[in-house]
Amino acid sequence: MEQARHHDRNSLEISDLLAELDCTLVLGTHRAGRAAFLSANREGLVELRGQGGHRGRLELVDIGPGKGVWWGVSTSLSCLGLIDDKHGFRPRWHPPFISKRVPEDRCHLSGMTMGDDQPLYASALGDTDTAGGWRARMSSGGILMHVPSNEIILRDLPMPHSPRVFHGRLYFINSATGDLMMADPGSFTCETVTRLPGFARGLACFGDYLFVGVSPVSKEYRFSGMAISPRGAFAGIAVVHLPTGTLAGGIQVLTGHEEIYGIQVFPGQLRPDGLDRLVGPYRRALSILDNRSVNDPLRSWIRRIQELIEMPGSRIEGSRKDHKLGRRRLPQRLTQGMATAALTGVLIVGAGIGSVQAITPFNPQTALHNPFANGSLFYDQEVGTNVLSIFVDIDGDGDFDAFSHGGEDTPARFFENTGSKTSPSFVEQTGAANPLNSVVGSYITPTFVDIDGDGDFDAFSPGSYEDPHQFFKNTGSKTSPVLVEQTGAANSFNGVYVGGYNSTPSFVDIDGDGDFDAFVGASEGEIHYFQNTGTKTSPVLVERTGAANPFDGADVGSDSTPAFVDIDGDGEFEAFVGWGGGTIRHFDTPHNPFSFLCYQVSTTKKTPNFSPRNVQLSDQFDDRLFDVKKPDSLCTPADKNGEGIGDPATHLEGYQIKLAKGQPKHEKRTNVRIDNQFGTLFVDTKVADRLLVPTAKDLDNPVNPPDPSAHNVDHYKCYTFNVKKNICEDDPTVRCKTNTDCTKAGLPGGCNPGFPKGLEATVGDQFADPPKLFGISKPTSLCTPAEKEDEEIKNPSTHLMCYQVKPATGEPRHVPQVGIHLSNQFGSEQLDTSKEKELCVRSSKTLP
Repeated sequence: MEQARHHDRNSLEISDLLAELDCTLVLGTHRAGRAAFLSANREGLVELRGQGGHRGRLELVDIGPGKGVWWGVSTSLSCLGLIDDKHGFRPRWHPPFISKRVPEDRCHLSGMTMGDDQPLYASALGDTDTAGGWRARMSSGGILMHVPSNEIILRDLPMPHSPRVFHGRLYFINSATGDLMMADPGSFTCETVTRLPGFARGLACFGDYLFVGVSPVSKEYRFSGMAISPRGAFAGIAVVHLPTGTLAGGIQVLTGHEEIYGIQVFPGQLRPDGLDRLVGPYRRALSILDNRSVNDPLRSWIRRIQELIEMPGSRIEGSRKDHKLGRRRLPQRLTQGMATAALTGVLIVGAGIGSVQAITPFNPQTALHNPFANGSLFYDQEVGTNVLSIFVDIDGDGDFDAFSHGGEDTPARFFENTGSKTSPSFVEQTGAANPLNSVVGSYITPTFVDIDGDGDFDAFSPGSYEDPHQFFKNTGSKTSPVLVEQTGAANSFNGVYVGGYNSTPSFVDIDGDGDFDAFVGASEGEIHYFQNTGTKTSPVLVERTGAANPFDGADVGSDSTPAFVDIDGDGEFEAFVGWGGGTIRHFDTPHNPFSFLCYQVSTTKKTPNFSPRNVQLSDQFDDRLFDVKKPDSLCTPADKNGEGIGDPATHLEGYQIKLAKGQPKHEKRTNVRIDNQFGTLFVDTKVADRLLVPTAKDLDNPVNPPDPSAHNVDHYKCYTFNVKKNICEDDPTVRCKTNTDCTKAGLPGGCNPGFPKGLEATVGDQFADPPKLFGISKPTSLCTPAEKEDEEIKNPSTHLMCYQVKPATGEPRHVPQVGIHLSNQFGSEQLDTSKEKELCVRSSKTLP
């Protein structure tokens, strides 16, 4: 990187920095029972939350590698010692003023740093020799010691923590003041490098950057009453550019890690989110490490602390009521006034006081670092009260512009991004330069969507008690918009009154049929659902009520505006709803485990063979007549990685298929994006070669076919494909080798390397009980929900991605099953299983 980028806060992106440094940060909390892994990937920074763990009476607060051993700091015993499997902890050194090794925390040792495989420096909050004696001067009685000589080199420090040697220099933190210090042991002096926000603990270095843990100071804080700096009330990491001593940026951890204690860097680890794909004894390890780089002591230490770490669930847990989307609140109040979740790279929150605040995944941005600021360090761009900010690339120049309402009887205000995609600068445009200048009303906040599929953005304005939503068709182009109001039948919301002001519609393809549906919040707390029963280019919005509305029965609060995104990668949209109470609420689709373990099969001897037939299959790719040849697989409902089984009764039987004679060939689709818990892939489809049919199974007796009205499983048409490698996720036509290649091309989403090696999953079903570990070697087919002979598709947005699997080394092999009775719409038959063939998992599909 260029030198200027190291310390320019306006240009530095922390995710880019971590990607370029090729490292992952690991955070530990004060109680040492939680850990978070932060890295750069295509979804942004990833946090893997942990759970509380037991550390006994040692109060082990810091560790460091020695020669074939690991050292640790015990505050309880006031000593440094060795960690091993036999004794757990063996005391080896204590300060010379400590007369007795008892668990009384006599000086509160707070950290150490290593040198030549031995402890070199140690910090403590006092030089006392009585139980808790350090507390009398804990804000000013700290010391820094040279361990080999037992010499105190610095005294009267305000809670020193985390001594570290970087580039031949000794650094530490004065936690009570938030000062990053550099010490000169020879002259017994120190100097301040920079002042950090909040209470600082934990220090790591990589390249030219220091990563420092910072925490808020709460009323419950155990050191309350001290003169601890109150600046920066957030938990996370401050990033310091070491050569210049400047604060380069920060990473904010919103919940679960309120007291950051330690930070470590994992070099060469860019995707720790892969941990949740692991199973067996390694599932709770701290990192995916190559065996050649892990010595025995480290492996032992990982085993000792593995129970302290828990991999995250695929969603936030919470109670669900009778409606389809279970309500839960985000754990942090963002601001008073109306709040809209933009769910882009930056969340812009509008407040009733009339200013705009940018909240990134790292920390709140104000003043010069807020793209709405006008140049004054303490002045924000004024945009009015009860703001809702809408972001859209209205002029097609590759960056986001902004709209907000203008108050009563005024047009919506337009802020053009005169900067760039990565360095935005918003300048208000008025008159003819404002595409909505002619639209006058009260508190107009538009929603932009390409509702007619012509490649440019159209606009909808909010409705009210008395007025329907207005529709403004873009009669210009993608780069030169001309928004013209459409009335009567030309307005998809003609005659629709939902009640209340600011009832801004939100658009999403909620049913996965390729066109936009709409959701509109009302003042009484409900959200109205309008399904697009037309097409992508000719929309017809029809309101659905009762059970047909995913928000049926949900009270989301007044003045609500939903936004939709698949935030947890499970193939289903989640909703984030801002409302007048000032919080953002999260609604998630109730989890329905949907995985199948498929077995290779053959017809049981002395039983009738399958009779080939023709069948018409229609999906989102094409509508063709196929010859159904013979069965080749039985897919059983499976429990993948402990997720459970949604429908244990309905199986899928796989049949080989081939286009019927005279049918047009499949039109290959390129750069199809597939997302699931194994990551993101881009594929080019080739041919459809298999059909999965809902099937009933019985091991011993004939069985009736499943009733289509009694289950929620579709038919699936499966395609072979080629996996794309080394492409930018924001534009799969751009090739890359690293994330930096994409960033240079103005594509911050990162570089997709293709399918990763070494994936594993624990899978259990009726044949694999208890569950066993499988290696996942490669993806084999993309299965799309299909309409068979005019049977309606139940879940158009739920696809299956199938992967070739094989039991891991040491796992038992499949015991073949003979004469299994199966029945579906093609008839009844008996099949024998021979071995596991594929694992098919719920996935989402996005066309370019």
